Amino acid sequence: MEVIIDGYIYHAQKMGGISRIFNAVLPIICALNPSISLKIILHATKSDLSEQIGQIIVPNLEKYLLPRNLWKDLYPFLNNLLVNQKVKNTRNTIFHSTYYRSLVGWRGKQIFSVYDLIYEKYPDTFNDARDVIHLKSQAFKRADHLICISDATKQDLIHYYNIPDEKISISHLGYGEQFRPVDPSQIDLRMDAPFILYVGGRAKYKGFSDLVTAYSQWRSRHDLKLVVVGNEWTKQESELLSNMGIQHQVQLLGGIDDKQLCDLYNQARAFVYPSHYEGFGLPLLEAMACVCPVIASSIPSTREIAGDIPFYFEVAKPEGLTDALDVCIEKNRRDADQVKAGLVWVKQYSWEKTAQAIIDVYHGF
Repeated sequence: MEVIIDGYIYHAQKMGGISRIFNAVLPIICALNPSISLKIILHATKSDLSEQIGQIIVPNLEKYLLPRNLWKDLYPFLNNLLVNQKVKNTRNTIFHSTYYRSLVGWRGKQIFSVYDLIYEKYPDTFNDARDVIHLKSQAFKRADHLICISDATKQDLIHYYNIPDEKISISHLGYGEQFRPVDPSQIDLRMDAPFILYVGGRAKYKGFSDLVTAYSQWRSRHDLKLVVVGNEWTKQESELLSNMGIQHQVQLLGGIDDKQLCDLYNQARAFVYPSHYEGFGLPLLEAMACVCPVIASSIPSTREIAGDIPFYFEVAKPEGLTDALDVCIEKNRRDADQVKAGLVWVKQYSWEKTAQAIIDVYHGF
């Protein structure tokens, strides 16, 4: 069986959630089922890719055909021609898109991974929402099958695009083995004061402003810092922290690798996940695997992925988050039953299971 992976996500997203998924899963697919011949379409050679995966290099049209506004409507058509030229016989070949690029004239099956419906739910939040929604609409019309990373995403996909249930499979994500309980003597990135932890992007729908508001009103904030892992503050964020008088109690850490992130989960009094919407929630798995207490907004994907493990609060309600902080910190011992249950719960997830679910879809054709 031959499968062609569209590696566009490696061009669009150098680092991040989706790239991380395929970095983890593709080598495992090769290991679990050597009869599957994997090749990946890239704009440049990827040196860290498994030797078992062939690389098909096509030019990056966005680099050569400028200005972008003049050519952007032709990129899909021209890319389609380049791919068909490189892959001669497509009749029995599966095309698996990492980010909604579809192909006209492909004679084999086309499969698309679907991560969330954030553009459809919050179109005014993204400047490129119209383009992305159009791209997805075209992809879903040509799709023979769709792989969602959660049932929550599946239900959203059905709601927004009226996709038949039988065309959709679910492949839950996994987490890295490096995320685990660590003996205090083995921690390298050691923090000098107790803290609660926030990890990831801070777009409006992520609920970071809810956390900042709740933290500024929390009576225990003088005892526990807020540590944020992510990109540099925006001007608006810096002003917000200053106006609330908490700029000296909030510490930003950038350039953190997985080992350091594991160290932080292992030291945090709690990990806070206040998002208004997610397709899955990888940090939830990482925190639970490190026996870190979790405080989370009550959204469908988190309820599905984390069950009853987190201390929940109503989404977009900072006062509820403040109450959850109080309850969590009061009960917060890493040997507490609710926290220990997370370490058991998280073991149902693995990249091997993610890969096997994708293999099952391939073999369905």
